[in-house]
Amino acid sequence: MARRLADDLADHLRERILSGNIAPGERLAEAAIAEEYSVARSTARIAVESLIADGLVEREARKHPRVVTVDGFEIPEIVALLEISESLALARIMAGHPDLRPLRAARGEQPSRVLHTLVEVSGSKRLEALHRPLTFHTMLYAASRAEARGADASRSNASRTGAVRSDAGRADSVLEQAQDRLIDAVLLGQESAWEALRALQRARQARLGVDAGAVLAHTGGVTPQKAR
Repeated sequence: MARRLADDLADHLRERILSGNIAPGERLAEAAIAEEYSVARSTARIAVESLIADGLVEREARKHPRVVTVDGFEIPEIVALLEISESLALARIMAGHPDLRPLRAARGEQPSRVLHTLVEVSGSKRLEALHRPLTFHTMLYAASRAEARGADASRSNASRTGAVRSDAGRADSVLEQAQDRLIDAVLLGQESAWEALRALQRARQARLGVDAGAVLAHTGGVTPQKAR
């Protein structure tokens, strides 16, 4: 029961962090969390440890844990690592016969969730452990980027604001189409799953405003041929 309560608390804190309600750099004092949510301090501690395991919170000596700050210069490397792990996961899926029901159920979810589900169903705990915290880091960065763009839009005129919203709507549509193609191709075991994955990865790069290609070029990358 206590563990379930800690998991629920971690879920709520995680959502607050990813939505920006708890800002990057903000410290999480276990005593304050326990008081705010009317739970035991041990429950708050377990919840914070879960967030540390997710890579959303980090410890500092003699200080309360704090929400990580993801800088823009880190994103290309993070995205490159995500793409490597996703390509390796797809190679495992195409070579085996995993249970794809979680991927089918992920239809309509956020693209980051679809891609992480792809890694999960591959059955590789190593890839999953790499992919999960890095996914959260991109979500943190995307939230801060959206907030900054929103602030810029509020300082511009109405027509400019409308254009920004229109661009965002088109980007969302591209992401939805790309993830549907990926899910369909993987479920059918089609080779087109590789191009669908790349399309979704390119859409993610565009949304984050980065190009991971330069980083992948220096590492040798993971192409479909190399992953298989």
